[in-house]
Amino acid sequence: MKKSLMGIVASVLVVSATGCASSSIVGTGVTRVDRFYGDVGITGSNNNLTILSDSRVSKLSILGNNCTVTVQDGVMLYRVEFWGKGNTVSIPETLVVRTTEVGSNQIIRRPREQRHIFEWERLDDRARFMPPEEREPAVEPTPEFIFEPVPPPQDVEPTEPSSDEIEYEALPPVESEQA
Repeated sequence: MKKSLMGIVASVLVVSATGCASSSIVGTGVTRVDRFYGDVGITGSNNNLTILSDSRVSKLSILGNNCTVTVQDGVMLYRVEFWGKGNTVSIPETLVVRTTEVGSNQIIRRPREQRHIFEWERLDDRARFMPPEEREPAVEPTPEFIFEPVPPPQDVEPTEPSSDEIEYEALPPVESEQA
């Protein structure tokens, strides 16, 4: 009886300390890849979570055992809370987070992901560092590709207003001051 009462008290303390997550994952063996905003909570064992880039997570709470969380580059994460053992959170090496830990858990800092460089980016880099005499000259537009404004049509006839239209008086011409 005392053990069950202590278990209930401990559960209430954990929930009150970690708060309620706005995005929660509850279960065993759940895999989820998503973009999150606010608090994220994982309750259960053997869960896998990937937090996609451009997420803003104020608190990541893990309540369980053997959960794996991967935080991609470009995620704003402020706090990680563990309650259990064997949990792993993989974050970019440049991300600084506060941790609260009960049990044996680990945070793995990995190097930033290498961005794929396309062939056209390499060509631009080479052209930027070439001496001016080896670069291709800038192409000047030819006269056939220079656009001129289209004049208004000359054969438009004025129309008479219908009976339900309001007649407007013409505005007087604007006199320009020329010195």
